[in-house]
Amino acid sequence: MSDTWDSIFNVENVEGYFRASEELLIYLKVLIEEGYTGVVIPSRGVLPIYRLAKNIWFNDLKAMPNRDDRVAEKYKWSTSPIMSPVIIPFSADPKDAKEDTKSIRKFWSCVLAALVLRKGDDKFLLFYRFLVENVAKKSWESVLPRKLPNEKFIFIDTVVSGRAIVEILDSLESIGLNDFYLILVVDENGERIKENYLTKIEKYESEGRCQRIKVKNLFTEDRGPAVSGVWSLVYPKIMSSLRERYDWAENCYGAGTFYHKVSSGARLNGFKNSISDYNLPLTRMYSSLNLCYYLNVALKNQLKYLMDGGVGRELLDFDKRMEKAVNDIRKQYYMTMLYILKEMIDEFNAIPDMSPVNQNTTKKMAYPRIKEIWSEFDLNVSSSHLLRLDFSDEEINRLFSLFEREYLRGKDAFSTESDWFLF
Repeated sequence: MSDTWDSIFNVENVEGYFRASEELLIYLKVLIEEGYTGVVIPSRGVLPIYRLAKNIWFNDLKAMPNRDDRVAEKYKWSTSPIMSPVIIPFSADPKDAKEDTKSIRKFWSCVLAALVLRKGDDKFLLFYRFLVENVAKKSWESVLPRKLPNEKFIFIDTVVSGRAIVEILDSLESIGLNDFYLILVVDENGERIKENYLTKIEKYESEGRCQRIKVKNLFTEDRGPAVSGVWSLVYPKIMSSLRERYDWAENCYGAGTFYHKVSSGARLNGFKNSISDYNLPLTRMYSSLNLCYYLNVALKNQLKYLMDGGVGRELLDFDKRMEKAVNDIRKQYYMTMLYILKEMIDEFNAIPDMSPVNQNTTKKMAYPRIKEIWSEFDLNVSSSHLLRLDFSDEEINRLFSLFEREYLRGKDAFSTESDWFLF
């Protein structure tokens, strides 16, 4: 177990995520300047890199020596569409041969199209809002930014074999969405992309509509909320009932919702697992990885300060002194990250039944939180840490009566009491 963990959660891979985040931030800033109106994220695996990119920008602006420049850049940072992405769980979780992953991607593509085209009466979007408000029991405003992108958006996804992104691209094209820009975070430097999917990606690149960011080990993909910071729910029986009831939903599979609450909450009391905020193993890993990400940011800023300062350039052997100082600082940060990751791995090797990347740990985290909003339910977890939430036939009938009564009879998906959306 230790060898496996060491090969995944190591300094080299953490540094790879940092470099990918720096690259991502550069592309995002340029694309927003070129008129792209927002960011869409369909993948749990890309979220750590995206969050880190936002933090790098903030730390860069804090390091600006001129106050007026800092204020201007902070305003740009706080108002940028980069700060408020649209996160839609495109995750595919087919249950049987009838449920193909293409159909799952098609459902979410329809939801996205309704969002960017402002189609408030779209049944797919209305159903997604229904799931958010009545099954996940979250507010609609909590899952979408106030200012939504139009058709000219930036789509960021992870790529392993290329199958998922090509299915998504086919779906987006089939419903007329063609004005987006694609940023792909590619696992194993792209070596695992299959030739038939690579052709499609290269076509987008040749048209100037795609950029690949290569990482050696995309270790957040499908390893659960301890590394991605997100846990997702899907509703197999609800989706089956939807298909049976409505012709427009004939090929609807896999719709779900997501939660960001991975870190332990303020109500925690001695880490008692009877409390729904209990989440120590996942919190421990999530915070350790994020601390290592942040150390890369701090290292970058410290080296920049050191080299920009130029103090002592008149001294003999200045270049050698500078090189030694840089190497010493790098070594210090490297050893700190190594210690944090080793301590984390040693701790979890000692409690294998509570491994944060184990599906059962994800279920243990989610169960008490779902119990707070539903008294009776069935919960299972997939190999990719998707949580499958099901209800009794009686409860499903009640939910669909509500859907028909309050959502299908003239409701506008963008209408809220708080006038949340800015159009």
